[in-house]
Amino acid sequence: MRRRMRSSRRNASRLRAWLALLLVILLAAVVWADIRVRPLVHAYGLKHAQTVCTRAINQSVTDLLEQQAVPYGDMVKVEKDADGSIQSVEADAMCVNRLKAAITNTVLDRLEQQDVRTLNIPLGTLTGSHLLTGRGPSLPVQMGISATVLTNIRSEFSAAGINQTCHQLYVELEAQLYATLPGEPETVTVTSEFLLAETILAGDVPGLFADRQKTVA
Repeated sequence: MRRRMRSSRRNASRLRAWLALLLVILLAAVVWADIRVRPLVHAYGLKHAQTVCTRAINQSVTDLLEQQAVPYGDMVKVEKDADGSIQSVEADAMCVNRLKAAITNTVLDRLEQQDVRTLNIPLGTLTGSHLLTGRGPSLPVQMGISATVLTNIRSEFSAAGINQTCHQLYVELEAQLYATLPGEPETVTVTSEFLLAETILAGDVPGLFADRQKTVA
């Protein structure tokens, strides 16, 4: 009887020891997987966030410029003297600032629609192997997106031929994208540039403007 009790106690002790060892191995595997997989999840999430942001900016600006096309003459005032020589080339601050605000608000509205997304990352992608990328069942990962947008209007002059100058207006956007991923938030910067308007100025252009780039708003 005593031998049976001792044997049962030894078996129970061994079982507890094996369970404890199994638990340690399991925890170690989880920690290793987290250390190994987290950077891959973040890299995948940031790439996806950058793609979403770029697409949102391009679509927003393209749609806005199609709906609210502003002629060059409304944005820029060209002053000439009696002989027809160009005396000054100035941006209409009110018109430019109004367009700038409209672009910024449109882009932010489009980005806010991308607030929270569920990324379905193929497990093969998380192995880091090129052969397995895009393969296997998907791991759902929650990602939140928020952004701030800076908008500038840039004026550029360049030679366009004999006694001719090309004047172009560009809108430059810089979006600071904050992606909330498991672990810690990440930040990525997305920049885009779009041509707003251009014209050819005939005649001498003051040296102050020719072959020069500057931010006008």
